[in-house]
Amino acid sequence: MKTMAKDILIVEDDEPIRTFLRELYHSEGFSVEEAENSDAAIVYLNSLEANEHPKMILTDIHQPNSNRNGIHLCELIAAQFPHIPCAVMSAEKKALDEVKSRAKELGVEYMLHKPFDASEALEVANRYIPNKHV
Repeated sequence: MKTMAKDILIVEDDEPIRTFLRELYHSEGFSVEEAENSDAAIVYLNSLEANEHPKMILTDIHQPNSNRNGIHLCELIAAQFPHIPCAVMSAEKKALDEVKSRAKELGVEYMLHKPFDASEALEVANRYIPNKHV
């Protein structure tokens, strides 16, 4: 059975943040898939055909219940799925600063500092998925 490609894959261990993002993106017409960590995201991505891949991934940097953090996930995405852009988020500004140069090397253009507001999260989605509201 063929699956429709989702617009956004949210990789976040914090359920309230996943819920906030899911509801925000749904309210703006984006389709969303969720994974609670990088390991689950990789399993999900590997289960899809190429035409079913999400149009972007938004991942938390810190993932205590995973073998990989968000930057490791972006590295894997860049190597295996280079057509899928990644954006990262973290509650720790220091963490964002520490990974900034590596993230840029991987093509990460957006780094959200939590807490962020809805307009910031939508800016990221609209950058990678233009004309969604046409």
